[in-house]
Amino acid sequence: MKGLLTIFALIITISAVNAQDYYMIDDVEDSFTTESFSDANNDFRIESPGAWGARAHNGNCAEELQENFDRMFPEGVEIGKNANVLVFTSAEAVSNFLPTAGPLKSIPTTTIDPTSRELRSSFIAKVLALKLSIRMDQANRDFSNSDHKLAKCIIKDGLFEGTSVARFLDICEAAIGGETTAVPVLLIEKQLNRLCNNYAPGQISQDLLIPVEQKI
Repeated sequence: MKGLLTIFALIITISAVNAQDYYMIDDVEDSFTTESFSDANNDFRIESPGAWGARAHNGNCAEELQENFDRMFPEGVEIGKNANVLVFTSAEAVSNFLPTAGPLKSIPTTTIDPTSRELRSSFIAKVLALKLSIRMDQANRDFSNSDHKLAKCIIKDGLFEGTSVARFLDICEAAIGGETTAVPVLLIEKQLNRLCNNYAPGQISQDLLIPVEQKI
């Protein structure tokens, strides 16, 4: 009987060791799947609402916007759809709106140069930040380290797999413009957050985009 108990104890001990080894290996594998190498072709740049709305100085993106706004947006930068749009007529107007934070909402009506006090929405703020980043990437070949245009690149996986960044921006604008979208707005916002967070300067952890067209 004593010998039988000893055998059972040995089996339990071996099982515990094997289980520990399994979880340790699983943790290591997870660390490799959540971080992947990004080469220069995928080194895009999407500035945050806070960065675009910051005080312009020392060559930051707010200063880039101030210096190039009239050339890039001769009629102002517009986000939204149809009668539900926000129009910003200057870099200063953008900085008066960004950053803004608040619950998910759509644009109620056409508004020119709204401030962060008049409309609070994190989703709308990130749509504007993405649009500014795309346009700056088109206007300035040195905006990012990639030799490809951000707007032309394709989302690699997930719900929007195969969709270009330009097309995805259009979907975002439809959502904040109050249009009916094929995908729930919360899932659109989730993809937007994933894209913006991954390509914030210095934060790239995954290759979320497939480069398509070289800059010229």
